[in-house]
Amino acid sequence: MSKGATRKKPKRTKLQLVQIRRWVQPIVVAVFACGSMGAAGFLVLEWVNRDITQLKIVAPIAQVSESEIRQQLSTHFPSSFFYLDVIDVREQLKKLPMVREASVKKVWPDTLEITLQEEIPVASWNSDAVLSHAGDILPVTVKDAQLPKLEGAVGNSHTVMKHFHLFSSWGKTHQLELMGLKKNGTDWQLRTKAGIQIWIDQEDALQGLKRLGAVLNRVEIDRVSGIDLRYEQGFAVAWKLDSQNETVNEENVL
Repeated sequence: MSKGATRKKPKRTKLQLVQIRRWVQPIVVAVFACGSMGAAGFLVLEWVNRDITQLKIVAPIAQVSESEIRQQLSTHFPSSFFYLDVIDVREQLKKLPMVREASVKKVWPDTLEITLQEEIPVASWNSDAVLSHAGDILPVTVKDAQLPKLEGAVGNSHTVMKHFHLFSSWGKTHQLELMGLKKNGTDWQLRTKAGIQIWIDQEDALQGLKRLGAVLNRVEIDRVSGIDLRYEQGFAVAWKLDSQNETVNEENVL
């Protein structure tokens, strides 16, 4: 072979080209099929993942309006079906002042179902506000409502409401409906629906009521106007006159 000469590349035979084509063709078909399936899957996903645009309030609401709900969810709703976080929506709804609990459910293709448990005024507070079951001051005004009247220092509504529930439970046991409770220094003043006033010491409240409950069946409760449990031994009872709606001045200590 002379200097500078190059070796000629052997030409591919027809048989080799056919073999290569047979090897490549399935790969090309598979790639094309995968691409087609991916595109189809994307289209199906986009079709399924529609925007949630419908808001459905399942239970009747009285204290919260639909416009308030929409405003509260303005950064979350509307949103796509898959991406809307119902837990976050629930927490946002619970921040509304008159909402105690909320449940949220997505209903395909485009609906958000909301069920709210609203706060219900349970008692009046210092004659100018109303309280929830937990003692929270509610941003509503209830006029002429026949609600129990609770009184206490500013910022003490939760404590007063807690004791109202405790004392009310005792009252129901003895057929005495509690309609008023006042925290006055170290004392509690209870008022029943029948107009009976009961005074108890803060540190001995439940024990005092327990002692009273043990002897109530021996007391003509309809004749009683007041009971003072702030005694170390026994308690004092103020009686009504039989013929007049007045209170006898003297007290009997039992």
